[in-house]
Amino acid sequence: MYQKSRVYILKVFILTNREPHRYPNFSIYPIEAFCFLSLEDCIKKIPYYISGEELYCFVVESHCCGIDMHFGTKERWLFLPDGTIFSHTFPGDEEIERSIEYIGREPEDCHFKEGDIVEMMDDETVTLGIVLQQPPTPAKVENVRNKLRDMGMPENTIDGSEDRYIILVDSLKNDGDPTYMHCSRGPLASSLLPPSMPVPAKLRKRLKELLEKVKKEESK
Repeated sequence: MYQKSRVYILKVFILTNREPHRYPNFSIYPIEAFCFLSLEDCIKKIPYYISGEELYCFVVESHCCGIDMHFGTKERWLFLPDGTIFSHTFPGDEEIERSIEYIGREPEDCHFKEGDIVEMMDDETVTLGIVLQQPPTPAKVENVRNKLRDMGMPENTIDGSEDRYIILVDSLKNDGDPTYMHCSRGPLASSLLPPSMPVPAKLRKRLKELLEKVKKEESK
């Protein structure tokens, strides 16, 4: 299969001064963005920013040249403020990006488990939430692939875009019901970090109660 050239975009995120950094959500801002021809060159650039006091994280995304950058799930690396790589997710959604087979994640290979409190990045907003479900396991992915084979459908419809957690967030819809994110809209594994600040006991309690409420509803 023909391999398109790739570029790697490094983004440096900091905490903003537009509003107090309080849970359940706060703002971050990409102060710099660099384009390189390799992941290695991105990593070499990170130390230039590690001394910054307001650093939140570093993100690297890999893009195929000649493909709409706003379409599909890109291969993504998430780095902690000290420059340590924290997580990585594979590409998906685009036919040209499916040369890397997504095999799922074993529970012991996941950074977070059910009930963990996490920070969820969504563009320039970070929201506190609680884990309801981990990404699909290799056994689950293979089971789906077997069903696709039996139906004569292409197996590569299961790709890196499925590497997502299901997260519950402490907010209410107009009808007063709790909001939570289904897998198809849940955050990629490379969009989650542990809490960067102490979590207020009242908020932690509400998240735990929300988790139990949703689990009871789903078990009916």
